[in-house]
Amino acid sequence: MNTPFISAENKDFISRCCYRELLQQVIQINFEEFDLEIGYDSLTVGDGGQVGDSRTIILVLTGSFVPDLIVSMSHQMWLHLQSDESVGSIGFKINYKEIDKESCGDPGTPLYGFQEGSGFLNGNVLRFECQFGFELIGERTITCQNNNQWSANIPMCICEYLDLQSMGEYVQ
Repeated sequence: MNTPFISAENKDFISRCCYRELLQQVIQINFEEFDLEIGYDSLTVGDGGQVGDSRTIILVLTGSFVPDLIVSMSHQMWLHLQSDESVGSIGFKINYKEIDKESCGDPGTPLYGFQEGSGFLNGNVLRFECQFGFELIGERTITCQNNNQWSANIPMCICEYLDLQSMGEYVQ
């Protein structure tokens, strides 16, 4: 799903794009792209119920940082984009799929890393390691919580030998 062009005539965008009738499934979304103007534009993600109901809000997002995955608690999910009249950011692109209830879904594996663990159900723990020569940045372990969200984003693996300050000395 790509966001529409936002203009003065189109300041609000509401979608129930992720609605499914399968009661044993929940909705998992991940963002391929996300960039909204901080303080002016926001995307509210809600779980089932009435669009805009504050009791069903999962997250309110703005700026360019988002979780790796967002998973609903029910078989419905809604999105509400609010924007001012200017266009200063690219918007967002979402992928979604159905996954089993009481699951956080596979969060993925860091580039140059690997994932160990027993599964993606509530209570399961995943552990991340990096290949030789790479350093893990972020949480080494994450837990699938009862709200179907991982306790943290997956970590990154960066080259241990990459020292930007010393690289600057060679460039100068």
